[in-house]
Amino acid sequence: MKTIENTPARLLLETRPTGLRNALWVVFAVSLAAAVLLFRGGHDAGVLATIVVVAVPTYLFFFLETRQVEVSGGVIAQRSVARQGTKEKRYPLEGLERVVVEQPGGKRVEGTAEGLLRAVLIYGDGREVAMWEGYAKNGEPAVIAEALNGWLARQG
Repeated sequence: MKTIENTPARLLLETRPTGLRNALWVVFAVSLAAAVLLFRGGHDAGVLATIVVVAVPTYLFFFLETRQVEVSGGVIAQRSVARQGTKEKRYPLEGLERVVVEQPGGKRVEGTAEGLLRAVLIYGDGREVAMWEGYAKNGEPAVIAEALNGWLARQG
């Protein structure tokens, strides 16, 4: 997750699957070329390449999503933006003390860790609200926690 904007009025973090998207387009182009060459040569194996040619754009269209965390106007908005629509969860900013990273079962994690992790909002009244769960391979929960904690600290 990358910081797109970090001002006193707004914090925006975003993950775009551009590497995966580009890799899938390469697979698409190679499969299309293979299908054309195989069919031109009279081989039935062109059918398999054609299946890949159809599957890749379908995957790109339906399954790739951009994930965002935005803090502005007294609200933390967590979004998943994809071709089929936007899903959004909103959390109040008022009373938020800090954000921590934890493993399932509630074990708090400091630094880097492997496995299933999530960012958890900790409020002054004792409430703990878990944001979406994500794998720590890309460090997303820790990035969210660090960015939100830094933004909160600058708010004073």
